[in-house]
Amino acid sequence: MSEKENEDSNASSTYPPAVLKPCTRLILDVPDNLQPIVYSPEYNVTFGFMEKLQSYDVCKWGRTFAFLKEAGLLSEETIIQPLEAQEDDLLMVHPKTYLDSFKLSSKVLGIDLSSLVLLPDCVILNKILRSFRFQTGGTVLAAQLALKRGWAINLGGGLHHCCATKGGGFCPYADMTLAVRFLFENAQSVKRVMVIDLSAHQGNGLGRDFLNDDRVYILDVYNRDVYPHDGFAKRGIRCKVELRSKVEDEDYMLQFRRALDEALAQFEPDLVLYNAGSDVLFGDHTGGMFISPEGIIERDQLVFVKIRSRGIPLVMLMGGGYHRMASRITADSIVNLHRMGLISFGAQGTKATPLAKAIPPPKRNSTRPELFESLLNDGITTESGLWTRFKNFASGSQVKLMPDDAKEQQALRSVEGSFLKGIRRSLSSGTVEKVQF
Repeated sequence: MSEKENEDSNASSTYPPAVLKPCTRLILDVPDNLQPIVYSPEYNVTFGFMEKLQSYDVCKWGRTFAFLKEAGLLSEETIIQPLEAQEDDLLMVHPKTYLDSFKLSSKVLGIDLSSLVLLPDCVILNKILRSFRFQTGGTVLAAQLALKRGWAINLGGGLHHCCATKGGGFCPYADMTLAVRFLFENAQSVKRVMVIDLSAHQGNGLGRDFLNDDRVYILDVYNRDVYPHDGFAKRGIRCKVELRSKVEDEDYMLQFRRALDEALAQFEPDLVLYNAGSDVLFGDHTGGMFISPEGIIERDQLVFVKIRSRGIPLVMLMGGGYHRMASRITADSIVNLHRMGLISFGAQGTKATPLAKAIPPPKRNSTRPELFESLLNDGITTESGLWTRFKNFASGSQVKLMPDDAKEQQALRSVEGSFLKGIRRSLSSGTVEKVQF
């Protein structure tokens, strides 16, 4: 066993004794007219203006909801708001000693909060932990909804770096582990669960929690060059796809498609948890991948086609991806799923309805995220235009980012902002000589 594999190997999934009927309070009696999309304003973490100083977008969940509301898919009256997970619920997975450790320091989150240094540690910690307790409640609720409606989406959750006894990577609670354990103990129809983890980072918490559990099959596609480098947790991954930094759409989708087909041939789940991380987006400095917005949309669509066509209940979670552009792309992807008929709103049966036929991948030009639609409508960008400029810039090509045309300069500035900041952080070399603004 390597040094890294040996490190904290005792943090694998040794659960405390089950508490009587935990999590049942999190399962709400949801009217049929409400859509199986779970979200609460409590997901977002605000410190006045100070959250804008953080490299993490800690309000991304609210932005996604706002974009979906703007698209006409959601409203405050049609979403399902979860309850906050309480200590008794969390004890189903986490020992009390672990939960008590949060009272000591925010460092247990495994994130840098130095930009909030003016605030007391306890204030920061309480706000962040409250957010993730609501998201954890949302994941448990979404899993139950998927069994009744065939699919469900939690606009938060997917905290895959946390295992029963150890958190990290902005993941204080093991929401997915909690949902799976709850279903195993309370849902007679669920005997086997598949986790499809497509965050750019290895889901080491999940790997540790389900290391010796044959009822859970983990398919994990991640960048091996970035955090967490957890060799011990890799043993819990049944189908592992390790990619390298700067991987682009074509290679990413080719390898993922093969792995997904392999996983579904090996394992027949009663429910699928899909962690749809957007940190694969190129420009996200934490993920190191070069996946385009279209690539993310195509990826999500493929998962829904493969799983929904088999009549398997599917839960979509939003773990990973704190780039300022992530919430827009996540919303665009959900809109695309609706347009393709892969999700529909309103009352549904108790089982997922198999699709009549496979849905083709999104066409690159027609499904370009709405962020660029105004540019396309004005005829400013072409297939070799805006997106290629971004990609060339991020890969270190010495290109002139800003064109001479004044109208295009203005349009680029209006959509750019935080996107280029993320690209700059992701650059490993200084080959770009100058960026004009």
